[in-house]
Amino acid sequence: MVEQNEMLKIVTPMMEHVCDHLCRFPWEIGRKEDLEEVCANCQMDQYTNRILNGSLGL
Repeated sequence: MVEQNEMLKIVTPMMEHVCDHLCRFPWEIGRKEDLEEVCANCQMDQYTNRILNGSLGL
């Protein structure tokens, strides 16, 4: 559990940076509901969830 918390401390700021500065959708999509739908299907989120769950599948 401690290891997952340490990974979360690394992954959270990384994803905040990606979402806030690199993702194009916040500038392209005006409605919050539409943006939330896009974010729910984000591949980066899926990758980070797999990292945190320890199932990289490599």
